[in-house]
Amino acid sequence: MAYPKELRDRFGISQEAFAILLNCNRSHLNMAERGERLLPAGNVSLTLALLQQASTGETITATKPPATFLKRRQATLQAALNILQRDQELLTEKTAQTARLLKAGTALGKAPFADDTANLQWDVLLRKASTRPEKELLKAVKIKLSIAAKTAEINEISNMLAAE
Repeated sequence: MAYPKELRDRFGISQEAFAILLNCNRSHLNMAERGERLLPAGNVSLTLALLQQASTGETITATKPPATFLKRRQATLQAALNILQRDQELLTEKTAQTARLLKAGTALGKAPFADDTANLQWDVLLRKASTRPEKELLKAVKIKLSIAAKTAEINEISNMLAAE
């Protein structure tokens, strides 16, 4: 299936720009052009309509995906959303555990144990815990953004299904 490359060449679109139109990675598009992978089904009709409109100047409305595809996509998104929400709960608990550990580290001091090995392990544990909050904050933001995006797409699909 070399038609993505033919379309790109015909209209002078770079692989990266075409991948943006298809809402996929450039490497995914490259594999599709070599026939190793399929293009994302949801955006192909829209992209073809845009390209046809660009070449002919006429307005073409993209067809709406079938209800079975929308329902399957909605179920997939809901499953991914459930996983993200579980990850968010686990991260919240992990952040609370890290805070408790750092509080205990402050209370006990630098070398609270009689054994040197235990003190070294305690020091390593506290150092690791002190670097964790930044990583956890970044992960929390990423999870929240993913949840918002998936929720918005689920709502959009629900609206499309309700309009039928």
